[in-house]
Amino acid sequence: MTRTRPVRHRVPASVVDVVRLSEPFVRITLVLGGADGVRFDGPTRWVKLFVVDPDTGAQVGRAYTVRRQRSAEIELDIVLHGNGPVARWAESPLLGEVVTVAGPRGGFTHPKPGTPYLLAGDESAAPAIASILGSLPEGHGKVTVVLEGGEHLLPPTDPAVTSVYPLRRSEGMKKGTLITPALRALPKPAPGSVIWVAGEGGAVNQARMLFVNEWGLDRDEFSTKGYWKYGEPDHRE
Repeated sequence: MTRTRPVRHRVPASVVDVVRLSEPFVRITLVLGGADGVRFDGPTRWVKLFVVDPDTGAQVGRAYTVRRQRSAEIELDIVLHGNGPVARWAESPLLGEVVTVAGPRGGFTHPKPGTPYLLAGDESAAPAIASILGSLPEGHGKVTVVLEGGEHLLPPTDPAVTSVYPLRRSEGMKKGTLITPALRALPKPAPGSVIWVAGEGGAVNQARMLFVNEWGLDRDEFSTKGYWKYGEPDHRE
């Protein structure tokens, strides 16, 4: 059987709005050119944003979740962490500046009604988790969110069916450190639950080991994604 690859686009985009959110996020709104009718948004869907590094003048690209789309406009919530080239650019993007967007990629399919969710990550995963929460279907099961930063990005939720556990790092603590201990302290999810974790690659790997070695899950019973990794620019997993 021949598998059809998803259509991916590479289009110019203009910066039309920049909003400083609570630290460490900035929301950048782009108007896409040449992609009429293409949906770049959807739960956990992402694009690669290519910009010019203000320090070196080289074009660089990093992946970001599309927070929402209105016609030809998309919003990206970018974490201003470390000294990465796109983070440097996002500190002071120019209105009207033209960048490049490639995608869309990824995506998340909600399960049947009544299925519980366990969602976890560091602040880099907050936009994706927000996109899942914002698209929950009617009749969904209980939702548990473990989030190490960025909980202010989450949409309003019903506390009767959604529990959010915000984690606070101490000064100097590595990102992702608190996620696996917090997951370990929770009851093991019921069979068939959606288990989704993303963030720093080393921390995500620790969560995988918890799921496999302590919870006894098969690898097709959970989804994990390293969005970035200490010491590896443009980490891909």
